[in-house]
Amino acid sequence: MEVLVVQYTWPILIVVLSIFILKERLSYRKAIAIILGFIGVIIVLTKGEFQNINVSNASVIVLVGAGASCFALFSVLSKNINKEPLGVTSVYFLSACIASFLSMLYFSEFAIPSTAEIAPVLLNGILVNGFSYVFWLVALRSTEASYLAPFTFITPVLSAIYLIVFFDEPIVLAYGAGLICVVAGGLVNSIAYTKKAA
Repeated sequence: MEVLVVQYTWPILIVVLSIFILKERLSYRKAIAIILGFIGVIIVLTKGEFQNINVSNASVIVLVGAGASCFALFSVLSKNINKEPLGVTSVYFLSACIASFLSMLYFSEFAIPSTAEIAPVLLNGILVNGFSYVFWLVALRSTEASYLAPFTFITPVLSAIYLIVFFDEPIVLAYGAGLICVVAGGLVNSIAYTKKAA
């Protein structure tokens, strides 16, 4: 649970880094949107049982925090790359494949996925971590990173909805409360951007 909460600090880090690297302004509405979104994520991940958050393994938390920081930095720096998104994503993933292959050889050994594992691996690689990155890069180029970041808090809420619809996960009242927080954060953020555009 604590790992998932720390993992979802990356939208907050995007806002912070965009202030320093991209020179974007932090309005109080963006700050409220980030806070509401993060509260919504915590509510959904804990199912409203906040006592479940217990930082027990500091080294894992530090590594997850480092990963969240890396993705936030990746997002902010990607905003200024003026190349075609599909090509850029292909270069990113080719580099990641080489790095992963070398680390696999060092820490483990090569293993061919079983027939049952092929479909999830391909689905995850092509859709979840492939085209989603292309869409993310396109979205980053269309607006401020600090405006876009709070909307990503919808991810755990959508995951909970998918679990309910496709895997018969029981409906928990906390999911609704988390959704309300995330949507409220998105509305506050949209108002901030609309006022700026006007």
